[in-house]
Amino acid sequence: MKTFLLICSLFGACGTVTAQDKVNIQSGFYHVSDKTDSSVMLKDYSDTLYLYPTPFIKVSDFLEAKLMKDYADRWNVEIIMTPAGKVALRSASEAWQGNKMAVIVKNKIVMAPILNTTIREGKFVINGLSGKGEANKLLGDIQSEM
Repeated sequence: MKTFLLICSLFGACGTVTAQDKVNIQSGFYHVSDKTDSSVMLKDYSDTLYLYPTPFIKVSDFLEAKLMKDYADRWNVEIIMTPAGKVALRSASEAWQGNKMAVIVKNKIVMAPILNTTIREGKFVINGLSGKGEANKLLGDIQSEM
């Protein structure tokens, strides 16, 4: 069974969400779009991204989140989707190939990779984290919203 990897260190846009109206951004996966009146702006250190206002995957679509190590002994966070979340992720990732998505947790950009494939298996790994401490923090933030 393949696991889709989201790589923050290579493709990520790590920073803090800045909303035009200073509201909290719901944690989840967002499509990145062109600037429109309904888009939400977010900034990082090198770029400004505009998000569709509603996430296509919400943290409530996560069944389980856990720490894991990869083949190179690096710490990652693995997310397993609910059955409904698996269907939503597959559909959205298939339709959005070649475009950016943003992963937001607790008003922070975890990453903003380009989707290059359909995520079929209903699970994915967030890697590129700086170590066990960062992985534990991200895991705690995700689990507190599940």
